[in-house]
Amino acid sequence: MSKICRFGRQLLGSGSIIGAATFCIAAMPGGALAQDETSVAESAPPDIGIVVTAQRRSERLTDVPVSVTALSSEAIVAAGVTDTYSLQQISPGLRMERLGGYTQPSIRGVTAGSTSPGSEANVAMYVDGIYQPNQAANTIDLPDVARVEVLKGPQGTLFGRNATGGAIQIFTREPSYQTTADFTVSYGRFDNFAVKAFIAAPLVEDRLAFSISGAYEDMDGWNRDLVNGGSIGKIESRLIRAKLLFEPADGVKFTLGGQYSRRRDESLFAYSALDGNTLGPKVGIRPYDVAVNTPSLTETESWNVSFKSAFDTSIGTFSTLTAYSKTQLNISADGDASPADIISFTIDSPDKNFTQEINFASEKIGPAHIVAGLFYYSDDSSYDPLIGFFPDPFVNYADVTTRAYAAYAEANVEIAPGLVGIAGIRYSHEKRTVQYVGGDAAIFVGTDLHKKTYSAWTPRFSLRYEVAPRTNIYATYSKGFKSGVYDLNGTATTPVNPEKIEAWEAGFKTSQGMFDLNIAAFYYDYKDLQVQINSGGFDLLTNAGAARNYGADIEGTLRLSPEFQISGGFAYLHARYRNYHDATILVPNVGGGNTPVSNVDLSGFKVTRAPTWTLNLSAQYEREFNFGTIALSGNMYHTDDVPLEQSGRVQQDAYTLFNGSISFRPLHSNFKFTLWGKNLSNEKVIQGSFFTGAGDQVSYAPPRTYGISANYAF
Repeated sequence: MSKICRFGRQLLGSGSIIGAATFCIAAMPGGALAQDETSVAESAPPDIGIVVTAQRRSERLTDVPVSVTALSSEAIVAAGVTDTYSLQQISPGLRMERLGGYTQPSIRGVTAGSTSPGSEANVAMYVDGIYQPNQAANTIDLPDVARVEVLKGPQGTLFGRNATGGAIQIFTREPSYQTTADFTVSYGRFDNFAVKAFIAAPLVEDRLAFSISGAYEDMDGWNRDLVNGGSIGKIESRLIRAKLLFEPADGVKFTLGGQYSRRRDESLFAYSALDGNTLGPKVGIRPYDVAVNTPSLTETESWNVSFKSAFDTSIGTFSTLTAYSKTQLNISADGDASPADIISFTIDSPDKNFTQEINFASEKIGPAHIVAGLFYYSDDSSYDPLIGFFPDPFVNYADVTTRAYAAYAEANVEIAPGLVGIAGIRYSHEKRTVQYVGGDAAIFVGTDLHKKTYSAWTPRFSLRYEVAPRTNIYATYSKGFKSGVYDLNGTATTPVNPEKIEAWEAGFKTSQGMFDLNIAAFYYDYKDLQVQINSGGFDLLTNAGAARNYGADIEGTLRLSPEFQISGGFAYLHARYRNYHDATILVPNVGGGNTPVSNVDLSGFKVTRAPTWTLNLSAQYEREFNFGTIALSGNMYHTDDVPLEQSGRVQQDAYTLFNGSISFRPLHSNFKFTLWGKNLSNEKVIQGSFFTGAGDQVSYAPPRTYGISANYAF
C-alpha cells in the first residue's frame, strides 16, 4: 500500500482553503483510497480528489456512483452553518424541516410523516457512524465537525435502515498524536453568546490519544411576547464530546467515545397564527408576534457512549461499532396560537436505543472489492405521558419497541479496463411492538400487546465507466424500505404500511485541477408514503398510495486562483402524488379555524416539502498581506415555494438567504477575528408548523443576525 503526501495550502471538500498542512492518502489496490488517520485534514488534495465513505470504505468522490454532497469543516464554517438544521443552505436537494420540536430531513421529496415515539425519519442520520433515530435529537450542534456527507437517493444496501430518501453522515474530529486546540468565542444580535472548543493530545506517543470538544450557546428570543411582554423564543444549548484512541499495534485501533447534550428551545412552538387563522382571539397574527398562553418549550437531553474497533489484515479491514443512546424529550406547547384555552399539550417522551454493527471491507480480491456486514438495532421509546387538551383533557401512556436485524454485502468488480460493476443486497427484518399502558388511550384500545413483523430485500446495481482520468459516468438502480409504524398519536393498534421506493439514477463526475463538477438525473417510483394528516386535533399517520419524483442535481467548484474560488449547486425536483385518493385535509372556516374534509383526491398534487427549485452559491477569497491574512466569504441559498401540508394550501413562500463574513488573521498569529452576518436579506422563514382544527400555527427562524467572533487555534 503506497502513500501520497502533499505539503502546503490545499483545497478541501467542496473547495475550501485551509492553511499549511500535511495530507497523506494511502492508495489501495484497485484505486480505492484509505485515509491516514494521522493526517491533519481528512480530505484529499485536488490531484487525488475528494475522499468520502459513501460506500462504507474510503474512496474518491468521483468513483462513487451515488449523488453525494461532501462538505469540509471550512466550507461549513464559511457558510455560517452551526448545526444540522442549516445544512440545507449548502446542499442542493436537501431540506431540514421541523414539525414542532422534531427535525425531519427531506431529500428529493422523500421525508418523514410522523413524530410519534418509535417513528424515525426516512433520511437516516449518522454521527461518527452511529445511527441517530430520535427525530427530537437531530438538531445537532457542530462544534468539532470534520466533514459532512449528504448521500442522496435510497441507501438501502449499505446503510439500510430508514435510508429510503438518503443518509446524512457527520464526522467529528478525532484524537491526535499532535497536540491541537481550537477555541472560538462569539457574540451577536439577540444577546447570542456562544463558545466552541476542541482539544486533542497524545497520552502515550503513537499509542494513546484523546480529544475533548464542547459547545455552549445562549440566545434570547427574537419573537415579541404579546401576552407577558418582552421577548419569547430563548435558546440554550450545551454539548460535550470526548474520545479516547488506543492503537496497541500497527493495524489495530480502538476508539471509546461519549457525548452529553442538552438543548432547550423556546422558539419552535412560539406560534403565530398564519394569516390570522385561529379560533382564538386574533392577537399574534404577524410574523414574530406570539400570543400563546401555554409555555413554549422543547427540551432535549441525551447521552451516548460508543466503542469502535478496527483490525487491518492482509485481506481487508474488520471493524465493529457498539453504541448506546438515551434521550429524554419534554415538550410544552400551545396549539391554537392565541391566549385562549383551546388546544395545548405537554409531552414526556424517553427513548433508549442500542446498535451493534460488524463490517468487513476487503482489499482487492482478484478484480473485486467486497464490503459486507451485520447490523442489530434495539429501541424502546414511549409517551410517559402525552397530556393534551383538544378541547377536552386527554392522557396517553404508551410504549413501543423495535428490534431490527440486517445482513448486507456488496461487490465492486472491475469488468474491463475503466468499467466497474457494483452489485449489492441487504436483508432487513424488523419487529415492532406497541402497548397502551394507561390513561385514556388504554381505555379506548386496551392494554394488550400489538405486534407486527416486516422483512425486505433491498438491492443495488451500478455501472461506472472512467471516460478520462478522474472523470466518470455512471448508472445506478436501487431500492429503499422503511417498515410499518404504529401511530401512537392516534392510539393505533394496526400499523401503517411500509414505505418502498425504487430509484434510477445516472450521473457524470469529474475532478480537475481548476474545477469539480457533478451532475445527476434521477427517477423514483415511491409507494405507500407514510404521510401525516390532521383530523382536527393531533396529527395522525396514514399511507398515500404512490408518488413519482424525478429531477436533476448539479454541483460544482471553480478554483479561479489560489486565493479565490466559487462553489455552488442547483436542484430541480418534480414530485407529485400519483395515487392519493383518500386524503384528509383541513379547510379554513369563515372566522377562523379549520374543518377536516375526508376522501379528498390529491393525485397530481405536489408532494409535501418538495420545492421545485433550490440553489446555493458560495464564494471565498483569502489573501495574505504583510500585516496578516484577510478572508471574505459569502453564501446564498434560494428555494422555490414549499408546500407544508398535503393539499398545498399552506406554503412557505420562495425566499433567498444571504450569509457572509470577513475575517482577519494577524501576521504570525494563531488568532483570527471575524465579523459575520446571517439572513442578511432579513427573510421571514417558517421553521416549524402545526395545523389543527384551531387554525394554522407557524414559528419563524431568526431574522437578520450579526456579530463578531474570535478564534484561537494551534
